[in-house]
Amino acid sequence: RKKRKLRLQWLNKQISTLGQRKELTKALACLAQIRSEGLVPSEYTYTNVINAHVRSGDVAGAAEYLEKMDEEGLAPNVVAFTALLKGYATVGDV
Repeated sequence: RKKRKLRLQWLNKQISTLGQRKELTKALACLAQIRSEGLVPSEYTYTNVINAHVRSGDVAGAAEYLEKMDEEGLAPNVVAFTALLKGYATVGDV
């Protein structure tokens, strides 16, 4: 169980790093890897995915993941909302 938690944390960090580098495709591949390994994405996972979308200029994709987060029973946190607002501000849609 601890190995699974550590694995999820490591993949979350990869998503975060890839998002900072604007490597959205690779970040989404890490999300797919999480699911393929039978791990459950966390609020932190989704926040990193949302950030990766925003940094890559895909605000619509970020909004979709905020909805998916809610659909999966995860409460979006202030960081997720802030990232999305940053994306909307960047594209001038605030």
